[in-house]
Amino acid sequence: MTAVLDMAAPQLDRAETRGFPDDTTLGIAREARLDRRVANPVADARAFALACAWDWCLPETTRNDIVLVVDELVANAVKHAAWPAGRHVVLLRLGLIGQHVSVEVRDPDPRSPRWPGSQVWDLAVIDGPADPDDEELVRGHGLGIVAALVDDLCALQEPHGKVVRASIFIGGAR
Repeated sequence: MTAVLDMAAPQLDRAETRGFPDDTTLGIAREARLDRRVANPVADARAFALACAWDWCLPETTRNDIVLVVDELVANAVKHAAWPAGRHVVLLRLGLIGQHVSVEVRDPDPRSPRWPGSQVWDLAVIDGPADPDDEELVRGHGLGIVAALVDDLCALQEPHGKVVRASIFIGGAR
């Protein structure tokens, strides 16, 4: 079974751009349904994001930022979301509207992510370089990196889970 179950690239009318930044231009969106049970849905998400960025002729720095943001948000959904029985699909939606790319990742867990700055580190206990096997020191920085790359980052509860949304300015952070 392939992880990308559905991809579409329609021109959207105003009603179908719900959830994307408000803009006067007509937007384009693509979706991928990623099955978390396959070998590497995060790699599939990165490939999908890169294909969209190339199709939209985005600059290299923007392509790289999109791939990194998609990687982190999808990895968080696959690894950290509470998955009810029978639910296995992460919905990834990329949109191109005006000078922004919108990244949306939906999962069935209504809990908000742990945002940057919500974790307190006791730097006094760190003696020398971090051990790569020390989960407490090495993990937990991804959303902070994402926040530094995007113009906007939020999580919204929905009736059947949440959507984590990021907006990336084309050409780099402003």
